[in-house]
Amino acid sequence: ISAALALAVLLTVCMPGCKSSDVPPEASAAAPVSSEKPGAQDTVKAYYDYDTSFLTLGKYKGLEITKDISVSDAEVVQSYYETLNNIAELNTQDENGDVVECDVYKKYKETFVTDRAAKDGDMVNITYKGYIDGELFSGGSAEYASLLLGSDSFIDGFEDAIIGKNPGETFDIDISFPDPYYNNTELSGKPVKFTTTLHYIYPEMSQFTVDIIAEAFIEADRQENGGENEGGYKPEFSTLDEFVAYTKKSIKEKKASDFDDSAANDLIYRIYKDSKFESYPQNMLDDFSASVEGSASQYGIDKDTYLLYFYGISTEEQYDEFSKFQVGAECVIAAIIKAENIKITDAEFGATLEEYVKKYNYPSADELKQDAGETNLLNMMLSEKVLKFIVDEAIINVVE
Repeated sequence: ISAALALAVLLTVCMPGCKSSDVPPEASAAAPVSSEKPGAQDTVKAYYDYDTSFLTLGKYKGLEITKDISVSDAEVVQSYYETLNNIAELNTQDENGDVVECDVYKKYKETFVTDRAAKDGDMVNITYKGYIDGELFSGGSAEYASLLLGSDSFIDGFEDAIIGKNPGETFDIDISFPDPYYNNTELSGKPVKFTTTLHYIYPEMSQFTVDIIAEAFIEADRQENGGENEGGYKPEFSTLDEFVAYTKKSIKEKKASDFDDSAANDLIYRIYKDSKFESYPQNMLDDFSASVEGSASQYGIDKDTYLLYFYGISTEEQYDEFSKFQVGAECVIAAIIKAENIKITDAEFGATLEEYVKKYNYPSADELKQDAGETNLLNMMLSEKVLKFIVDEAIINVVE
């Protein structure tokens, strides 16, 4: 996704139940609704100039929200498997493009389980090829892919069919795609056969595998430092209990860092629902529709497919609710800016612009302003400030 598009023009605050997991994270609640295209002149209004007379703002300070940073045993296990899976990335290639296995990977390979059947909760390594009407279909095959059984990562029936199979077995999985199938609507409801080979089962967590992970961390640090500082880095764990504690701490820190964005989306939705709208500005609804069309064209798909794939929207009623929420949320943000007299100083604008240049990998601030539009950038900054404000003003109940 281009930086200009990421900065661009589509407000993507998510409604509860909205299918948003595939939405690029850069397209956040900070971006104002506008039909302005990357590279166009700055024609949109600043939030300062919005007319919000048709809106009675709901309660926006002192809202209660739960900050759940608890970590389950299942999350620890999944993180452990993901860490194991990353060890292969330490391997390198020779001048012929052949894989050169590092010492820690060679040791890790010895832990692969090949002497029992797969069970629920195992991480397995598989190769599969998907056939529809006897023909291979695009995107339906993978080699040496990792899969956590019971994670529901694949379509219904796929993971269950692997349980009970032994490493080295090749078998067919005959199932059907769900209807609708958001990832590819053309496959919705179609029967499919996956010819699958189970290569091996990943080892369960033990002191031995933790020792290997510690070695992998050291090797990763050595590679990052060009082979220098060998022996200078030490992982934060050396025992199984220490690894579990380290993993829990890492997951908890990640949840805490992700909280502000998810909390802001939740709070802005609640404020929107508590606000009263006499009407919705038609020009903003039209601009939003145009921005959806523009985003769809960027992906090379039509508007209906875009809405179905990214948001699970398939009816006019759903789209009407969705578009009113997007426009309404932007008006709510503008109303809070006015109520709290929130400003962006020249110094703040300059500093934040430099952050955007780095974040979106732009050659210069001038080029970013030219592509995104100075008012769009100002509105992004104002939005971010409002979202931080409502989170800071919320009553946060922490669950650990």
